[in-house]
Amino acid sequence: MNHASQCDLVVVGGGVIGASVAYHCARKGLRTVVLERGEPLGGTTGATFAWLGAHLKKPARYNRLNQEAIALYAGLEAELEADLEYAALGSVILVRSEAEMDRWSQEIDGLRQQGFRLELWDGARLREREPIVPASFAGGIHCPVDVEVNPFRLVTAYLAAARRLGAEVHHGVKVTGFQREAGRVSAVVTERGTWRAGRVVCAAGIDSDRIGEMLGVEVPIVKVKGQVLVSERRPRMLNSFLALTTAVEDGGFMLKQVRSGNLVIGYTQEDGIADRASTWHGILSVGRNAVRGLPTLRDVNVIRAFAGVRVVPRDSLPIISEVPGWPGVVVLAMHSGLTLSVLVGRVVAGHLTGADPSGLFQEFGLARFGTPIEAKVTAFGGMA
Repeated sequence: MNHASQCDLVVVGGGVIGASVAYHCARKGLRTVVLERGEPLGGTTGATFAWLGAHLKKPARYNRLNQEAIALYAGLEAELEADLEYAALGSVILVRSEAEMDRWSQEIDGLRQQGFRLELWDGARLREREPIVPASFAGGIHCPVDVEVNPFRLVTAYLAAARRLGAEVHHGVKVTGFQREAGRVSAVVTERGTWRAGRVVCAAGIDSDRIGEMLGVEVPIVKVKGQVLVSERRPRMLNSFLALTTAVEDGGFMLKQVRSGNLVIGYTQEDGIADRASTWHGILSVGRNAVRGLPTLRDVNVIRAFAGVRVVPRDSLPIISEVPGWPGVVVLAMHSGLTLSVLVGRVVAGHLTGADPSGLFQEFGLARFGTPIEAKVTAFGGMA
């Protein structure tokens, strides 16, 4: 199928960031086309732990940005006219020892003064909230702002709302190049034809580096594989996101229970691996760590395993940037795409239509990578 089509904006990538941008730009009146290389929700968004969190994300400015982004979800179901399975769960990072509790009691006031929303819970308070946590944990760090949504429902709702506003969404379309006229972008070339547009947003996830090469710029991302288990449905066992944020080899794990009753258990952290195959080693690692931390899980049956590839910019902060030498082209790449999606969609739509007071394009632009930056992926990466 070859054709040429005219629109105002082409969004490359149909994951959560691309879908949000498409919706918000269509809402601003831009004739929008989404080009997704794979199947619906076939990328990172379809293989995520779906923890929309701020918790201990640093630096403080980035933490506050995540809090602002999470708050925008409160009204999103009404706006999109969809059930997103939104739940204001809050999260708890488990603390193993009294010595660690003492250290956190000294640090947490300073973090709060910087805008972090955190509370230090002793063991009694923790187990009142989460009875399955054993006495081997001395307490926990609670963040009340973290929320959950169903990523499948969210992306479907974004794209459905965009279509209602006149947007087109095409799957199975691989971008092969870009054209420009009079010094700015003029078209996106694909294996299935050419879409002419004066604005392009590249939200291609793990394909971002390939798209960057076509544009002659480096999009500096690290690809990190994470494996996750899903349990059978169980009666309500916990009320928050729970995590032990040590390295995986030291027993780290993450846990939540979705509305249907299934437990979602993660994670592995496999740097530089871009395949999405579950492995026996990864499955054993995730299950072993969770059971060691929470012995009650020993009697829970696992029914599914999946793996996803996180896109992490080299300094762990989002890339929200114009592309040098390509007026009209924006590139977006970030780890916490699910957390940031509403905020980023609104900011990009404003930027493309001349009304963006956020300053995020200056703060998180590609210019900051003027010199090589050592890859930095923290254990508390999650898959959101």
